[in-house]
Amino acid sequence: MNKSAIGVFDSGVGGLSCVKELLRCLPGEDIKYLGDTLRMPYGIKTIEELHHCAKDNVDFLQRRGVKLIAAACGTVSSNVPEEHMDNLAVPFVDVIKPTVNAALNATKNKRIGIIATPATVHIEYVKKAMDAGKHVLSEIPAVSSLEEAIELKKIVSSHPNLKYMSAENCCFLETITKWKKLYEDGVIGDVFYAEADYLHDIRGLMQDDKGNLTWRAHYDSINYTTHDLGVLLYL
Repeated sequence: MNKSAIGVFDSGVGGLSCVKELLRCLPGEDIKYLGDTLRMPYGIKTIEELHHCAKDNVDFLQRRGVKLIAAACGTVSSNVPEEHMDNLAVPFVDVIKPTVNAALNATKNKRIGIIATPATVHIEYVKKAMDAGKHVLSEIPAVSSLEEAIELKKIVSSHPNLKYMSAENCCFLETITKWKKLYEDGVIGDVFYAEADYLHDIRGLMQDDKGNLTWRAHYDSINYTTHDLGVLLYL
C-alpha cells in the first residue's frame, strides 16, 4: 500500500473543504495542502496565467512526494484539463466532474444552480445553457470584449422565450420595471443614445477592513457600467 500523502491545491483556503471531505472519506490518509494565497484570486486570471499557476502547484506537490493530486479549485478544474498539464507524474483529479455527478444524482426537479468565478463561466457556457433551454443569471457579464458582447446579444436574441440577466439588474428589477412603465406611458421621451461611466473613482469603496484594495478595485470603472447599460437597453 502506498503510504505517500495526497496533494491538494487551491488558490486560497477554500480548498480546505475538499480536504475535510477527503479526511472524512479516507481517515487513514495524509494530506499535503497548498493554498496559493500569493497569487489569489484565480477567478480573474487569463487561461495562460491559470496554466502557469496549475503547473507550478503540481510541481510543488510532486516535489513533496504525493501519490495523487486533487485540484480543489473550480477555476483550474474548468480551464486546465489534465491532458494540458504535461508535467504530471501522478494521477490527477478535479472538482468539476464529481460535483456535476453529485448534483445530477441529488436533484429532484432537474434544476441545478451554478455559482462560479468569471474565469469559469464564459460566453460558450451561456450558449450551451440557453441551447439546453435554461435561463441564465450572471453576477457579471460573461464577455470580455465588444465582439463577445455582440455574439452574446445574438445568442440571447435567438432564444426569445429565455432570459439572460445580470444579478445587479435582478436586485433592482422592481425599480427598473417602474422606469419601463414610465417610458411606455410616454412620461419620458425616447432614448436615442446612452453612455455610462462612474462619476468618481470607486476604488475607495472596494477596500477590506484594513484599508487594502480588494481585487475588484484593479478593474477599470468602465467594467462595472455594463449593469447600467443593461438597464438602458431593457428600457
